[in-house]
Amino acid sequence: MLYSFNKAEPKELPFKIYLSNGKVRTDPSSFSDDEIADAGYVYAGFAPAHDTATQKATWDGTAWVISNKTTEELQAEKDVLWKEIREQRDQKINEFEWRISRYLSETRQGINPTTDTISDLDSYVQDLRNITKQTDPSNITWPTIPS
Repeated sequence: MLYSFNKAEPKELPFKIYLSNGKVRTDPSSFSDDEIADAGYVYAGFAPAHDTATQKATWDGTAWVISNKTTEELQAEKDVLWKEIREQRDQKINEFEWRISRYLSETRQGINPTTDTISDLDSYVQDLRNITKQTDPSNITWPTIPS
């Protein structure tokens, strides 16, 4: 359960509360409703259900308010998702490059590579690079790793 202290953003009760008579109470599981109120905490519950893709729940000091996200907020969330996608893509490329190095090394040594086809390897890496050309960062279609 969440509580607001001095109209601040609701949080779980702390381990220690200070009562108006100067006493200190510890262990939130043993606090009475009267003690919680006396310490200045107001029950806030949890934010009501809402469409988290387009709406936000904020605490106005006394109640939860559901409002639409601004264009700037939506863009900022999208930018964060794209950053995470790029990081995942870069990690996948880094984890995969050893196969390209092995193919090139075998070719330089005159060994006929039988485990991979360079065009398949190059296509996979290029498909990873093209991830950012997709339109929705929350619905990315990742390429299949060549076998």
